[in-house]
Amino acid sequence: MGVLGRKYMSKMEQALIFAPNKTFFNPMLKNLARVMQAVTTAPKNGLSLQHYYIPAKENKKTIIFCHGIIHNITKFFNVADFLHKKGYGVLLLEYRGFGKNSGIPSEKAFAKDFNSAFEYLKKQGISQEQIVLWGFSMGGGVVLDAAKAHKFGGIILNSTFSNMKSAVKYQLKTTPVINNKFFQNILKRCPSTLIPIKSKFKNTSKIKKIDTKILIMHAKDDTTVPFEMSKKLAKMAPNSELYISETGGHDVLGWTEEKILHFLESLK
Repeated sequence: MGVLGRKYMSKMEQALIFAPNKTFFNPMLKNLARVMQAVTTAPKNGLSLQHYYIPAKENKKTIIFCHGIIHNITKFFNVADFLHKKGYGVLLLEYRGFGKNSGIPSEKAFAKDFNSAFEYLKKQGISQEQIVLWGFSMGGGVVLDAAKAHKFGGIILNSTFSNMKSAVKYQLKTTPVINNKFFQNILKRCPSTLIPIKSKFKNTSKIKKIDTKILIMHAKDDTTVPFEMSKKLAKMAPNSELYISETGGHDVLGWTEEKILHFLESLK
């Protein structure tokens, strides 16, 4: 029964929390089609992962963009467009199980997926000091995992939660995720520490161990992840800059662009 229970919870975690999407969200922008490459990396588990990459112009940094749950990287071609127009390189990282990639998503698996993309950039002659990490929502947890092991040129956390269980608990209060009212009420009353998920993304603990310059951004009207979670992250990172926007939301990233450009230009 215990094994069956763990298997059920694992499947529920895949379906309800990560909800990996195979849909091609946006067509490739014409100006990107000329410069963007589909690149393949191979984590040490037999998988083959496809990402999108645009090389940087001379003396410009390269940004690894890590997206959140539910969508896939084709939702964020506008990120590549925005960065490319300013001369920055960008690698739109795609996780296993999302988009065209096979595999089962998990916090540990995402770390391996990131490392495979990082190794690809190193083979292109790009040093870790020339790489900036941009984590959107759950992607912020992927970024913080990577930044514990390597000293990158800078870190951007965009609408990132303090930890996965607290984020799930917040969603349970606002959006029913299970049709069964009995189980829905149980989950609502369950303390966040007892929510049975394996991928915990303890970002407030991770960020304490990082001394890289960090920009933390959140929209005040974000209804998916409350902006107070970014405030918690900023308190744990004295080397961080916190920006709470009076406009914008969770999935629309236009409000971030001016602040991100200023941050990138401030990096040596």
